[in-house]
Amino acid sequence: MYNINNRESLEIVIKSLVFTIIGILLFSFFLSLIRNLGINILNDSTFVNVLLEVVILTIQIFIIRKHNSRNVLEAIDLDYKKGSINKMLCGLGIGMVEMIFVYCTSFFMKIISYEGNGFEFYSFSSVIILVIALLIRAVFAGVCEEVFFRGVLQKYLSEFKGNILGIIISSIIFMVFHCTRYQTMYQLTSVLTAGIVLGYIYIFTKSLYMSIGLHIATDFFINLVSLKGEVGLFIVNINESFNEEYFTRNVFIEITIFYIVVFIIMFVIKHNKLKINS
Repeated sequence: MYNINNRESLEIVIKSLVFTIIGILLFSFFLSLIRNLGINILNDSTFVNVLLEVVILTIQIFIIRKHNSRNVLEAIDLDYKKGSINKMLCGLGIGMVEMIFVYCTSFFMKIISYEGNGFEFYSFSSVIILVIALLIRAVFAGVCEEVFFRGVLQKYLSEFKGNILGIIISSIIFMVFHCTRYQTMYQLTSVLTAGIVLGYIYIFTKSLYMSIGLHIATDFFINLVSLKGEVGLFIVNINESFNEEYFTRNVFIEITIFYIVVFIIMFVIKHNKLKINS
């Protein structure tokens, strides 16, 4: 075993970022080529998203293995230790509370009304297939993206110039990588806030397990709710005084607020622990 020095930490970050971007571009080119040839095997969005996440994860593994003689999982703080499962479950639980907070707030503000569960409006198979697809996408996104953004970028940026820089830069990159999906200021602010909180959780727990759990839960539970007319596990309807844009903006603002509250709670807990230990 050997310690990674500052220069090599920066080299890992640069390689990870550059090769990940190249990998995504090559994957997009390959996908476009396959579709132009009329091959429909990659038309399923879940399958495509999973493949893309696997590409991102594979690149990180190769880079870490090249620069680190330790076990890869240990090098990115994903090695299993006592309490790892509890951390994962804690992250999942926080994500579930997040969904309840977001949609209950919208309900009490009378922005939406609950129409019923998806089985009342759609076939059993279509709802189950959707839920399974959402779970698969959330698991792969949670694991692969947390390894990339927190386990590699943030970790080695922190080793290069400290935790604050590590969180800020990795969170900004996290936001930029989501620009293809989210364009509005309130959406990007929410993504940036999420990145900061996930990064702080990573530092707080010294493990990726809780941040992975929260990432999975956020992507999964939030998407279980659909507007009337769209397949979902829970169906809601936007009340007449509002529109879909207002509802979407409200959801992202509430997610941002929730993440800020989580950050404050974590910060207070960490600060109190430091006071007790001192």
